[in-house]
Amino acid sequence: GEASQAHASALRLAERLRLLLTAHTALTSQELALTGRDLMAELGLAPGPELGKILDRLLNAVIEEPSLNTRDALITLARRTRAEA
Repeated sequence: GEASQAHASALRLAERLRLLLTAHTALTSQELALTGRDLMAELGLAPGPELGKILDRLLNAVIEEPSLNTRDALITLARRTRAEA
C-alpha cells in the first residue's frame, strides 16, 4: 500500500545518498572542478544571476553524472548552457 511505497522511496533515496557520498560527488558549487571566477574568465561573464544559474546547472549535471566534474567538461557544458539560454 501507500506505506510500503513510501518505504521503498525512502530506501531508494538512502541508497542514492550513500552512492553520492561514497563517490565523493560534488554536493555544492564549491566542490566543482572550477569556480565562478573560472567561468567569468573563460566565458567573459560578469558576476550576477546568469553566472549563478550556470553554476547551478553545472552542479546538477555533476550530481547526476559525477564524471563530468572536470574543468574541461564543465567549461564545455557551461558554453552549451549559455548558448541555450
